[in-house]
Amino acid sequence: MDENYKMPQDLYQRTMKFAGEKHHYQKVPGTNSNYLLKMTKL
Repeated sequence: MDENYKMPQDLYQRTMKFAGEKHHYQKVPGTNSNYLLKMTKL
């Protein structure tokens, strides 16, 4: 993929919603934070 590619905002939002619904029970190890928090820092 082109290093300058930018994902459309609506696709990003739908992807995060889907991931949040599927992984809502997963927490960042050693915290009570949802695992999606870690993904947004990558």
